[in-house]
Amino acid sequence: MSSSTWSTFTSAERAWRVLLSLAIVAGVPALAASHIFYVSAIASTFYPYVFASVVFIHLRMRFRWVDAGGIVLLGAAFSLLDQFVIHRSSTVYVVTWVSFLGMASLVVMGLNAVWLEGEERKTVLLALAPSILILASNHYAGYLHKFTENAHPKVLDLYLYSFDSSLHAPIAFWMGQIYEKWKLLGDVSYVFYVGLPFSLALVYAGQASRMRGKAIPIFVAFLLMGPIGGIFYNLFPALGPGHLFGARFPWQPLATDQVRRLLLEPVAIPGLRNAIPSLHMGWTLMSWWYSRGLSVWERALAMLFVVFTIVATMGTGEHYFIDLVVAFPFVLFLQAMCATEMKWSDSRRLAPFGFGLATLLVWLWALRYWPHLFWYSGAIPWILCALTIGVSEKLRLGFRDVVVGILPPAASDPAGANAPTVTEVAR
Repeated sequence: MSSSTWSTFTSAERAWRVLLSLAIVAGVPALAASHIFYVSAIASTFYPYVFASVVFIHLRMRFRWVDAGGIVLLGAAFSLLDQFVIHRSSTVYVVTWVSFLGMASLVVMGLNAVWLEGEERKTVLLALAPSILILASNHYAGYLHKFTENAHPKVLDLYLYSFDSSLHAPIAFWMGQIYEKWKLLGDVSYVFYVGLPFSLALVYAGQASRMRGKAIPIFVAFLLMGPIGGIFYNLFPALGPGHLFGARFPWQPLATDQVRRLLLEPVAIPGLRNAIPSLHMGWTLMSWWYSRGLSVWERALAMLFVVFTIVATMGTGEHYFIDLVVAFPFVLFLQAMCATEMKWSDSRRLAPFGFGLATLLVWLWALRYWPHLFWYSGAIPWILCALTIGVSEKLRLGFRDVVVGILPPAASDPAGANAPTVTEVAR
């Protein structure tokens, strides 16, 4: 902030901005010094990736050398405070550095939001608000998982395993074997798996740089996937084949004839009920769908997240194949719900919304109450999976360019007769 900008503020404005700045400068370090927050977030396995995403969003949307320098200096100060003043020991000390850089980024963005004006402030807020919400949503996700586990002591994994076996191809087990045999592939896939927040940050920051405030619905869709997915976890609680089979996964699947005669019933297994739909698959798929209009390298990275997430979700034993298939209509439903540029009367929005939600619910119902359907013929489950993915892809074509600002909604003509031509858009 320049001295000329300072002079434009009234005394009252200066006072509240100074007080707010002091609260930010004192509040974030206090949070960093909290033992509970340190254990649950700063030094955890997953959260540092969230903090790294915060830094990426910050510098992708508003890169300034002074901001980058401030992040490094403040992050170093937090690390020194942790090591020499608080004296916390950690076996993942490098991980804590990443977390401290993320917290430093929050301080810098917070101060920028207080003192900057006009478009620069709007840019900072477009980066700061989602960063805070990403951190908060990941923190409260644990409570949602705990509630689901307590509410449903028994899970429906046998039903999902029965469906996967009806394909006559134990895909999750095959993927698990590949995951263990090819260690490098497994390690790389796992990095992409736990690095999920970066996929969301990559696409949101890129689109917010292109579309400014019109990218907010994209972030809202990312944000809503967690709690809405939690609803479906309660409708169909399940864990994954690694939990169901334990040490027998992935080398000892049951024979197809054994599964055909298997008594399907809820079973009591401890663990997170987060199998169907796969939110990891859902988030990376949504990132890929929302990446239209971004650079080649950004789109390529978004696709890599999809590919390696497919490997990791099943390779780690956390998901069945059907969990990933059902993610397609789930993401379609969410994207249509958040396509606020289009009216609900627009069939390009209403049809994907209805199909996505209905298909997801029908799948859950059929898996639970009509599992024998999939055993009449080996072609039936494959055809249903192909239709689910194919129709989802077909329906999203109607709004895929609208939600990323490549084409206008043309709400006056849902059929698209009055939509501009490619030449007009280019002009």
